[in-house]
Amino acid sequence: MAGEFLEEVRSNMRLRGYSLPTETTYLLWIRRFIHFTGNEHPTTVHLPICLRNF
Repeated sequence: MAGEFLEEVRSNMRLRGYSLPTETTYLLWIRRFIHFTGNEHPTTVHLPICLRNF
C-alpha cells in the first residue's frame, strides 16, 4: 500500500516538474512519516498530535 502511494506521489512530482533532489527529499520524509505512524491509514491517525510528535 505505501509503495503504491509513494509511486503516485513520485509520478505527480514528475508531472509538476520537481527536481530530482526535491523528489528524493520529499519521498524520504514521507517514508519516515509513514514509518513513524506505524503504516496506519491517514484517516485513522490523529494528525495534529502525530505531527507535533513527529
